[in-house]
Amino acid sequence: MFFEASGLKANLNKSQVYFGGVDNDTKEAIISLLGYEIGELPFKYLAVPLSNKKLTIAQCQPLVDKITARITSWMARGMSYAGRVQMIRSVLFGIQAYWSQVFLLPQKVIKLIEATCRSYLWTGEATISRRALVAWEKQYANYYGLSVNERKSYGSPGCTHTTSRTKDWLTMEPPREASWMIRKIFHMRKFWPMLASQQQLLDRGKFQIKCAYKMLRGAVTLVPWRGLVCHNVACPKHVFILWLALLGRMRTKDLLLKWGMGINGTCVLCNNQPETIEHLYFECTYSHEIWLRVLQ
Repeated sequence: MFFEASGLKANLNKSQVYFGGVDNDTKEAIISLLGYEIGELPFKYLAVPLSNKKLTIAQCQPLVDKITARITSWMARGMSYAGRVQMIRSVLFGIQAYWSQVFLLPQKVIKLIEATCRSYLWTGEATISRRALVAWEKQYANYYGLSVNERKSYGSPGCTHTTSRTKDWLTMEPPREASWMIRKIFHMRKFWPMLASQQQLLDRGKFQIKCAYKMLRGAVTLVPWRGLVCHNVACPKHVFILWLALLGRMRTKDLLLKWGMGINGTCVLCNNQPETIEHLYFECTYSHEIWLRVLQ
């Protein structure tokens, strides 16, 4: 049973009560005693729609609209890639995490949020676009950790025997009166055998969700330059440019020519060789002179 008071002050004439698993006689007794109105689901509580069923895509549209509104309000054109990364991490993913604390989001909504964040990172706009220098699913392993797909594992259960005091959580049947979210958690038990042993999920004798998440995620291929990027004390803007250079995804002329742009592919610094990342940083005579002066 849940009570909701509309307005800043509790007004008995406007407050509503929501019942679940309560017989009609008890309902009538409570209504006659308190004078509340019977509310119906779904309704919004703390800006999040509450429902006894799995949320539809239409009910999650306010979440997508809120993320889009944040992007359109930012001066993204003058913001670097690294700045957009920080805004995605701290603001946009924070909005999604707030909703995810209440219920599981439909996969279509997660993909829509992913596409919106990806477009914002590479174009600075909320309009979904396919223009991207690095594939979204590769960004997690390659340093920046922006992949929303990695968040699918967060729905895995983080407990063993806390659902029932008398039955084994791993083998018991889901209770009939359980909500759709509880049934979803029971469904995630299939991932439990993937974990080697419960002892490996402990950190200093206590269960840690991060340990279970790492094991469910599996082995991640480590790139040889991870220490150069992950532990670099340079400003984030320069680290991001270095990351693009290591991946070979900077907008040099050779890459623009592959995209079909009709431009002159000669290096603008030496006017001698084709412009590539290797040439600009290591082979160009003009760049070589600059590096010598910097080192001196």
